[in-house]
Amino acid sequence: PHIYPSMLKELRLVPGMCVLDIGSGTGYMSALCSALVGSAGRVVGWEISPAAVEFARKTFATRSELREQDMAPV
Repeated sequence: PHIYPSMLKELRLVPGMCVLDIGSGTGYMSALCSALVGSAGRVVGWEISPAAVEFARKTFATRSELREQDMAPV
């Protein structure tokens, strides 16, 4: 959890921005980004783990859009 403030500082998010959080896991970072971009912005979290997506939807559903994506190895 200690890395989130550093990451958010480096991203320099402002209201109205759009964010794509690839590998969003439990959705915590997506929710933090959503708070910074506000209702004028948009955050999409993309995750391959169905369990993580379900947890994120239950926990942060009003904060960001969460999508489950099956990824094929390259």
